[in-house]
Amino acid sequence: MIELEHFTVRGLKSLAGVEQIPVRHPTIVTGANDGGKSTTLRAVAFLLGEWMPSIADYTQMGPPSDGTESLRVDEIVVEGYFALTAPDLKRFGSDSHISVRRVLPQQGTARYEVRAEQPVDHSLRQLDDRKLAQLQELATELDLEPSGKRNARESWLEPLRAHAAAGDWETAWIPAPRELIDRLPTMMMFSSTEEPDPENQIRNALRTAYRELLNNDELVGPVRKVEAEVQKRLEVHAETLCKHVEERCPELSEIQVKPEVTFSDGLRNVDVLASRPGGAGIPLNQSGAGRRRRINLAIWEWTGELLTARTAQDRAVVIAYDEPDTHLDYGHQRDLITLIRDQCQKTGVRMLVATHSLNLIDRVAIEDVVHLRLDNEYTTAEQLLGSEHEDIQRYLVGVSEAMGLRNSVLLHERCFVGVEGPTEVQVLPILFRLVTKMSMQSAGIALISGNGNDGALKVVRFLKDNGRRLAFVVVDSDSTDGKLFRSDKLKAVGVNPDDIHFVGDRELEDLFTDQQWAAVANREWQRQDGSEWTFANFAELRSETKFSSAIESAVRAASLSAPQSKPGYLLALVQGLRTDVEVPTDLVLVLQALAKFASGDG
Repeated sequence: MIELEHFTVRGLKSLAGVEQIPVRHPTIVTGANDGGKSTTLRAVAFLLGEWMPSIADYTQMGPPSDGTESLRVDEIVVEGYFALTAPDLKRFGSDSHISVRRVLPQQGTARYEVRAEQPVDHSLRQLDDRKLAQLQELATELDLEPSGKRNARESWLEPLRAHAAAGDWETAWIPAPRELIDRLPTMMMFSSTEEPDPENQIRNALRTAYRELLNNDELVGPVRKVEAEVQKRLEVHAETLCKHVEERCPELSEIQVKPEVTFSDGLRNVDVLASRPGGAGIPLNQSGAGRRRRINLAIWEWTGELLTARTAQDRAVVIAYDEPDTHLDYGHQRDLITLIRDQCQKTGVRMLVATHSLNLIDRVAIEDVVHLRLDNEYTTAEQLLGSEHEDIQRYLVGVSEAMGLRNSVLLHERCFVGVEGPTEVQVLPILFRLVTKMSMQSAGIALISGNGNDGALKVVRFLKDNGRRLAFVVVDSDSTDGKLFRSDKLKAVGVNPDDIHFVGDRELEDLFTDQQWAAVANREWQRQDGSEWTFANFAELRSETKFSSAIESAVRAASLSAPQSKPGYLLALVQGLRTDVEVPTDLVLVLQALAKFASGDG
């Protein structure tokens, strides 16, 4: 198989120059309206021969000064980087990857080119495509003698190949062989961006099935033999035609015609009728929009059956969904997510999904999300994580699992708050709401837990490099005892010293009064001996090295209902607070400063 790993687009609408968009299992393409999501899918369709741009699709070069129609670029180029597996690896070279591009000039026809090692001397390139007379003429210019009979092409090819091998070579774009083009992935493209059109979806689905049948040698073998024979005879006619033209037009040095015969486009149209039980069939486009959307989803599900039991002999497939969950209810959205997951597990299948859906965006790994942003009418593609960020990605996956830091948050939030560990993650949102009367989420704030891991600092550096605003709130004053939250390390990754907040004598827990601790203990962790907790019980614990650890030990020793983890103690206390007056003053000031920072006023 030949599988598309990533692609680059130049000159297609707003995609004036977008580099290396990955195609994975799946890749989610998101961004603002008119940011280039649908165009990105069409770029792949153009590369794989499924769509042809019009003049309006060439990128505009900016408004002209004289007020006339703006100029457009000269050509559209989509370049794909493909992975080769057996048997294609044996067919097309020893390298496991290959670059193929499709070029459409304004004046001319589309052409496929492959990037390959070629002689620096252009006259020595593509010798196998030359006619005998051309080879003889070139060999004469280079003072080369044939290796055998003078009327045999191979006699002239052999010395020319040897001469080329002895010279300098470079990587260059050359015409791609038909055999390679025919092995590029097929594309299945489904869209919900416009009024639902099940008839078109059915045509696409059956066209894919038709192509699968054409790959069956046992079934189509006789047809291919006829095709080859027709091709051979047509080439004879073409050669006769060329000779006649050359005789009548001596000013032409040469004319070549390369006819191509194929039966692969035989499925031209599909008529679709639908009817209720006992009713007459009517065109699908006269059905209700809701029904047509459900029919679309059913068609997409059916196409998954075509992808079962694929082998390396088959062509790979790129599936593209354009806003697939538009107007689907929640139940059908879940069906769609299951469908996408199942299709991506098929052999040789890669997928692009253009969507605004947070459900889809948050269901994939963050490195598989591409965010398109429109800047001065041109699209730029942002990948929050690439292969060079593997350690950060592993850390973010852990953070996401522990505290729900979703892809959509990383893409869209602009204020991230670094805290020391799980205690702060659980209690700060509650305290923030008490103090500011709004949730952290509505304020545009996302928490990142350090968890005693240097990965937190890498994330800080990464977020700042990607233009995310970050206030790093360190709530335990004793955090500077360790390596993670020392001021010098925070400054080294770009955290402003003014945004570092140290709270408490040693820990967050010691901010709250002994009376508050006694109240929550009597409410939640009754003593086994039946006596009441008093503020003195907690006052005497403040002399310990870590107040929080001392509380944990004391409560566990005295109560059967003690929390099983350290964060549970402060969480129980905070959940019992009812007004901002009960929040320690030092912490109120920090949270108010954070709210101001998140609003952009800080």
